[in-house]
Amino acid sequence: MESVLIASRETKELEKINNVLKKHYKAIIITSAEMMKKNHTNFDIMLLDHNFTEHSAIDFLMDINIHKSVPVLFLTPDNDPQCAVEALRAGAFNYIVKAGNYISILNIAIKDAINKFDERIKLKEKINELQEKINELEEKHGRNIRTEDDINIQEKEPAKKELSLVEEIISRFKKGEINLPSLPQINIEFKKLISRGANINELAALLKQDIAISSTLINISNSALYKGVEENKTLENAISRLGLSTTRQYVEVISNRSLYTAKNKKYSGLMEKLWMHSLSCAYASELISKILNLKTENDTFTLGLIHDIGKLVLLQIIGELEIKGKFTKNLTDDGLNETLKNFHGRFGAVLLKRWSFPEEFIQVAMYHDSIQEIKNPSTDFFIVHFANLLVNSIGFSMYKQDYIDLENSPSCYALRLRTSEIEDLKIKVMEYMGVFKNVL
Repeated sequence: MESVLIASRETKELEKINNVLKKHYKAIIITSAEMMKKNHTNFDIMLLDHNFTEHSAIDFLMDINIHKSVPVLFLTPDNDPQCAVEALRAGAFNYIVKAGNYISILNIAIKDAINKFDERIKLKEKINELQEKINELEEKHGRNIRTEDDINIQEKEPAKKELSLVEEIISRFKKGEINLPSLPQINIEFKKLISRGANINELAALLKQDIAISSTLINISNSALYKGVEENKTLENAISRLGLSTTRQYVEVISNRSLYTAKNKKYSGLMEKLWMHSLSCAYASELISKILNLKTENDTFTLGLIHDIGKLVLLQIIGELEIKGKFTKNLTDDGLNETLKNFHGRFGAVLLKRWSFPEEFIQVAMYHDSIQEIKNPSTDFFIVHFANLLVNSIGFSMYKQDYIDLENSPSCYALRLRTSEIEDLKIKVMEYMGVFKNVL
């Protein structure tokens, strides 16, 4: 019989949950983190209540993910959507809102989570088996067989120290110790609805499945940039006020926000700066298109939002491997900075290729910091290149920046931006970030 560890402080609720689960699972109950440390209990899945610790159980969740590989279903309050977002960032497998008769669906939710988690483990084992066969072939034939992703990442060889680190990351990846992040599923489903011409009610029905997205969209529609005469209280009204194009953009923003988290708290500050940089670049890219009245092939907002996705991947991988003690050498701040600088383009391109993004997105991720290496840059590319420089110049950067001569940049020349337009862009981006940095 599969076992479920239930972590909660609410005695009455624990009794109800236990009565529902005991017919199908072996229920193990703990009411404090100390009980977990003393028992070292084995279990197949954890049901974790937000009230379990003083920090909404997020600290306990992160500790569990470091030491155990089990699916965690997080129980969130019905009046705090941000709690669900934080739980997913911290590594929860999924969440359940404590609303209505939620206890009645626990059996189904737990079974589904266990099955999906088991499938993921089996897939990882299969990858390991295939890799072992590849390694055997390499030894047998004396060849250096590399994957297409490896070739893309190692296409250019910078300083020896950075190459050593990246080689180690690739090695861990081959062994199945690293998983690249997945594109948020609700983002995929929303795009499908948009492409087939779904109406507002159909779109709202999908988005209501995610309380964090639906509540944030309502808040955005009531913000200073979009607020109307009356306050919006429904998701349908929010979508109507924002419009389909803007709604789609914010669905991407909100769903992608959950990717910008690090299990290694050492990198939390860098992750937050990277998120602010990506968000500001997305808005700046869209503003440039509108100010210059440019007809672009792709959505410049999304191009700006994910242009630095390679840095996100590297920070997540490095942070996780450090926690697990997988690096043979200590990584210095200078070593980290050089690794991000030299390799984030290639890692970003690999990830976007896996996510099946168009070639333009892959090129933007690959070359936005090395414009001299791309042949015949498109207008879309120049837009994101300049937006990236602009937001760095006004403080939305991961690191302290030297003076950036925006007016003499190649993208400024290509777009024919005037000084007054550049200053207007700076003001509008600052206003936007001031409004939305807390909402998003």
